[in-house]
Amino acid sequence: MQTSRPPEVREQIWHSCLLHFLFLSGFVWMFIEAVMLCVKNLSQISSRKRDVLSNGFLCVIGYLVVVVVVCVCWSGS
Repeated sequence: MQTSRPPEVREQIWHSCLLHFLFLSGFVWMFIEAVMLCVKNLSQISSRKRDVLSNGFLCVIGYLVVVVVVCVCWSGS
């Protein structure tokens, strides 16, 4: 039998999930930017220049990956 949590605990969990999401999304976006800079520098070396990732795909990576991580962490608590 599962008991419901008090409102204070639910509010703390919500705040911790939001902070976790914002913190992780910052690091994911920094990682994406680093990868894009490396690809840009390597593409200057090669003779062909091509678009590696579209902006929509970058948004999916930048936010969806973080949402999945936060949901997995939240489901464990």
